[in-house]
Amino acid sequence: MRSPGPTQDLTSEVSSLRSSPALSVRSLSSSSSGAAPPPSEQGGLSASVASVMGIPPAPFIPQAPASPPGLSRRSPSPTSARYGPLISLDFVVFLQWLMTNLDQRGMRQALFWLLSPIGVCLVHPGSIIIHRLRPGFECYGRVTTFLMKSCTEAVFQMRVLGWQTTRGWCAPGGDLFSYLIVPLARCPREYSQTGWNYFHYAFSLQQHVVDIVHNVRAMLDGQLNPTVGHVDWATAWFMLTHLTMPAVRAFEPSISNGLTFMADDLSTPLRQGMAMPPPGFNPNGLVSILV
Repeated sequence: MRSPGPTQDLTSEVSSLRSSPALSVRSLSSSSSGAAPPPSEQGGLSASVASVMGIPPAPFIPQAPASPPGLSRRSPSPTSARYGPLISLDFVVFLQWLMTNLDQRGMRQALFWLLSPIGVCLVHPGSIIIHRLRPGFECYGRVTTFLMKSCTEAVFQMRVLGWQTTRGWCAPGGDLFSYLIVPLARCPREYSQTGWNYFHYAFSLQQHVVDIVHNVRAMLDGQLNPTVGHVDWATAWFMLTHLTMPAVRAFEPSISNGLTFMADDLSTPLRQGMAMPPPGFNPNGLVSILV
């Protein structure tokens, strides 16, 4: 029997989600108003990160003259830089875009990114994260919020800034979130203090967050009674995200296998932190070249 292809997966995904309360409410409000989704903020990138992403420097904007004595005037609102086309966050359109931009394993972009063990910088709100889907196609996100932790890991929410492709930069046409799973050793020490124990879980977070998202989507599809089982802080958070941001459902509810690292670690040598084998391991002397 022939296995279903990406087109069939897309058709079944769309048909199964058209009845979703969150999707129908959002679609109704957008169709009645006729307004396009607001563009997301793209400003705030450092010069080094913008250079890595291939983004040209923002144009110089002259400052307004000082107000005369005794007169007050409103300062001009800052202009947010826009780069490249905006990707519509209408669920069907965004899902189609993801299906035509699969990762190197032929999978749709996942909701959860797993920080690779390459690098030494600490993750904190404001950190820029780079997620490689395939060579020449990377997604950029900015860490915004700490969500939960275990004895070994922590989960942060990220705002998706956009995708750098060989064809140029693409940005989401509105607010879009994804999530980052980080070793606790790569977090600031403050997250290990007792004040954060309210957000502590005594089991592995990787499977837990995936199970939560599957349950949340089942609740929204009417396949699971939301009053059944224990609804904790994390479940409420993911439920709120899915209700207010239907485009999040276009992401695969899984953990990506792609390379994920911090922009601050781009200059960190790959051998950083590696325990090199003894010289006798490589008779050709290549180890000495690496060291």
